[in-house]
Amino acid sequence: MRTRFVAFFLGFVVCATLPVGDCFAQTAPTPDAFPATEKLPDPFLFLDGSRVRTKEDWTRRRSEIIELVLGIQYGHLPPAPGNVKCGHVSGETVLHDGVTRLEKHMLSMGPDNKIPAQLDLYIPAKAEKPCPVILCIGRKCPITKEVNERGYIFAGFGADNFDRSEEGKPASGAVEQAYPGMEIATLAAWAWGASRMMDYLETLPEVDAKKVIITGHSRSGKAALLAGAVDERFAIVNPNGSGCGGAGLYRILGPVSESLESITRPERWQEWFQGVSLPPSFDRYRGNLRWWSGAGCARLAPKVARSAGAFNPSAGAPFLGREAQTASAARRTKAGAERPQNGARFSRA
Repeated sequence: MRTRFVAFFLGFVVCATLPVGDCFAQTAPTPDAFPATEKLPDPFLFLDGSRVRTKEDWTRRRSEIIELVLGIQYGHLPPAPGNVKCGHVSGETVLHDGVTRLEKHMLSMGPDNKIPAQLDLYIPAKAEKPCPVILCIGRKCPITKEVNERGYIFAGFGADNFDRSEEGKPASGAVEQAYPGMEIATLAAWAWGASRMMDYLETLPEVDAKKVIITGHSRSGKAALLAGAVDERFAIVNPNGSGCGGAGLYRILGPVSESLESITRPERWQEWFQGVSLPPSFDRYRGNLRWWSGAGCARLAPKVARSAGAFNPSAGAPFLGREAQTASAARRTKAGAERPQNGARFSRA
C-alpha cells in the first residue's frame, strides 16, 4: 500500500462524501511519509495544516484519522454485503429459573453467503418491548442472568468465524478468502464481523437497534474499538483490557507493557495488523504516526466510549497510556457533544 500523498488526498476527497465503511478501496501513505515528532500528534490538526474549529470540522477530521488508521495499520474493511441471513435457530433454552431465553442463530453472509457465523442471544424471557443489546466479540459471559435482569440482551459471536488467530501461525480466514486481493488484518476482519452481527440485530423485533453496545476483551477489545470507530450504529464502545493497539497509547508505556514492536513480531501476532504497511519493524515509526494508538478512544468522539482494564503495568495492561488517552478523548468530545462521553475504569484484579 505504498502510495504518494496525492493518491491519498484524492481518495479522501471522495471518501469524505461516503460513510467510513464504504471507503474500503482507498489508500493511505505509509508511516515513514510523515516526519517524526516527540510530542503526541495534535488531533485537532488536519493533515493540510488547518485546524478543527467547529463540530463539522471534527467530523471531517475524524474521518481523516480513521482513513489513515485503516490505510496504514488495519487494511480497509470490505463493504457491507447486504445479505446477512439466518438459516435456522437452534438450541432455544430457558435458563436462570426463567430469566433467560437462549437462542443460537446460524447465519451466513458475504459473497455467495460463504461466510458462516453463529450468534448466541441471551434474551430477557419476560421482556415486553425491544431491549438494548450488549454485543460481544466472543461468546463467554458469566453474568448473563444479571444482564437479562437489567433488561439487556447479551449477544456473543466467535471471532474465529471471520479470521483465525494463533500466535506465530498466521492463516487465511473466511473474510480474507471471500475477498481476495484485499489487505485486511485479523482485527479488521473481526470488526467487519461485528458490523455484520449488527446488520442482523437490526432485523430482530426483540432488539432496540439504537441502543447497541460493542465490547470485547483483550484482542477482541482492540477489534471492538475499531468496530466502534468505523460503524456509526454502535451507540457505546466498551472494550476491556484492550492494551497496546487498543485503548493504550503507543507512546506512553509502562516498563513491561506490550509495545508495537513486541506484538507485531512474526512469531507473535503480526497478522492482527496489516502485513504490508505494518512490518515487524513498525515500532520504530511510533513517532511518525498521526494518531495515538491502534483503535483508541479519541477518534470515537463524540460517541460514548468506556475503557476497562487492570490497574497494573503488566504486558497487556498499559494503564498509563489508557489513562492519558481517556483524558484526551474526554476533551475531544467537546468538539462534537454537549458533555464528556468518555471514561475509564481500572481494577486491581
